[in-house]
Amino acid sequence: MNIVIMGCGKIGADILANLVMEGHDVTVIDRNAEVLSDITNVYDVMTMCGNGTDYDTLMEAGVAEAELYLAMTLNDELNFMSCFLARKMGAKHTVARISNPEYRGRGLAFIKQQANISMFINPDQITAAEIFNILKLPNGIRSEYFSKRNFEMIEMQIKEYSPLIGHKLYEIRNKIKAQFLVCVVRRGDQ
Repeated sequence: MNIVIMGCGKIGADILANLVMEGHDVTVIDRNAEVLSDITNVYDVMTMCGNGTDYDTLMEAGVAEAELYLAMTLNDELNFMSCFLARKMGAKHTVARISNPEYRGRGLAFIKQQANISMFINPDQITAAEIFNILKLPNGIRSEYFSKRNFEMIEMQIKEYSPLIGHKLYEIRNKIKAQFLVCVVRRGDQ
């Protein structure tokens, strides 16, 4: 897949590492030539030193043919504008990093629609949600939401000291007073 990443700080660099490992063709745009030099010393990717809202920089980076454009700077407004331009120039999908808590709800939905941005990610919000899930369910190994967050699938390991040990599933349902469905039980390799 042909992917362009604008902004290669901590988040952008982590995304870059994963995409390169998966074998995607990646081009990186950043204003900092030193960051780009470090990237080319580690990864086999194209780099462009420039502004993610500059038409010539975006064209030279191949945004018009990009299947995915990721704007990952610390500046929300720059990310919005860059995604807007990338989409107008031909990028099939755009993802903007946001961090300002003021961008949420109807305002964010309006920006998404008007700028035709495919998706927003908020690393701080994702981290907070992961910490909440750990605190909410300390034995949870993995948690995924489905159907617009209407239900959650949780993989958990029951420890030997758990109060759930020795009870039948219907007893647990009566005791917990929550709606849940046990999909799979694994004991050892079975």
